[in-house]
Amino acid sequence: MKEYIKKLPEEIQELIKLAGRLADSENVSAYLVGGFVRDLILNVKNLDLDIVVENDGIRFAEELSGELKVKLIRHRRFGTATVLIKPHIKLDVATARKEFYPKPACLPVVSSGTLKDDLFRRDFTMNAM
Repeated sequence: MKEYIKKLPEEIQELIKLAGRLADSENVSAYLVGGFVRDLILNVKNLDLDIVVENDGIRFAEELSGELKVKLIRHRRFGTATVLIKPHIKLDVATARKEFYPKPACLPVVSSGTLKDDLFRRDFTMNAM
């Protein structure tokens, strides 16, 4: 994965490194996931990053936005937050979770989970990796 990350713009590399340092300092596991990873492998530009945290994703996003001194939007019901870095760069942080849908076409019921739980709820494509 490192060889792919080296191809990214410097500011994105620095953002990923900052998130990694923050995860280390908070003693939490954080993972790049979703379309960003897919597009990175396919060499497609994507400045919409997704990170899953095996802990409190909102708190992690608060710390990250504080370090960057940028706006944060919280989505408490889903344990997620969006860090608005620049108009063209955003970082979504999610608490690793499991979810189920009580009936079709309704919002999910969400609870904390592991990375495996979180990946399981995603589409079974490269987006799940």
